[in-house]
Amino acid sequence: FPDDKVQSAAVILDNQTGSISAMIGGREHQGMRLYNRAIASRQPGSCIKPVLVYAPAFEKGIITAATVLDDYRKDFDGYLPTNYKNVYYGKVTVRDALKLSLNVPAVEVLNETGVEYSKQYAINAGIEFDESDVNLAISLGGMKYGTSVLDLSGAYRCFAMGGRYIEPWCIDKITDAGGNILYQHSNSEKQVFKESTAWIITDILCDVSEQSSNPLNKLNLPVACKTGTVAYSDSGNSDALSTAYTKNHTISVWMGYDKTDNENCLDDSVTGSTFPSKIAYSA
Repeated sequence: FPDDKVQSAAVILDNQTGSISAMIGGREHQGMRLYNRAIASRQPGSCIKPVLVYAPAFEKGIITAATVLDDYRKDFDGYLPTNYKNVYYGKVTVRDALKLSLNVPAVEVLNETGVEYSKQYAINAGIEFDESDVNLAISLGGMKYGTSVLDLSGAYRCFAMGGRYIEPWCIDKITDAGGNILYQHSNSEKQVFKESTAWIITDILCDVSEQSSNPLNKLNLPVACKTGTVAYSDSGNSDALSTAYTKNHTISVWMGYDKTDNENCLDDSVTGSTFPSKIAYSA
């Protein structure tokens, strides 16, 4: 990337164990007390939709992949969400709404499912919310503090493993000089989503990675992916993310600036489907 101020972070999880296989906290790789962007909270954009919006709605039984949603400008009690570049498709299925990352249908689904109901599923999958995150904007990633790529990777690994969640971890055990075990990691796994919910989310997200605009379509294996892009201004973005998983691993990648302003923001051509997905593909 030509700008040496732009940063990136990534986390790769082993799906079977939930352990952290790799973590990148930024472009710097030498020094003490470096800022670890992999655990820093940023706005997740559309990467939150599968976890917060669609999976809970599948759980509640109010949608199927074939349910038809409205995709046009709609007023939700004063909240007027817009689609990317103000493009609308009219009537769309849930499958296409998630595949194309349409905003208005996502808000519609969260509104129908219920904010608090849906948040509880996301919380159980490792996503934290501020007490002020109680409006429909969270369906598009509009959270007070956001979330980290570490937490996103843990939530998406849940889909890869039939709806079962394990908090990401990295220390197996700690021993003293005599070899006595002072700490031994023990996984605590819980069923957050039904296996059927995890399966349909994965099936739809595989459609995302097969789009020609996504670098992950070059992989010769099934891969589920969801990207997110957070707009900063009419000419730039603040955050770009890509979260993807295969049978064996889950990766979440973020790109942006530590402090976004008019001079330090991503070009509007930089989205989750560009550089973050390229990084995911290279990993």
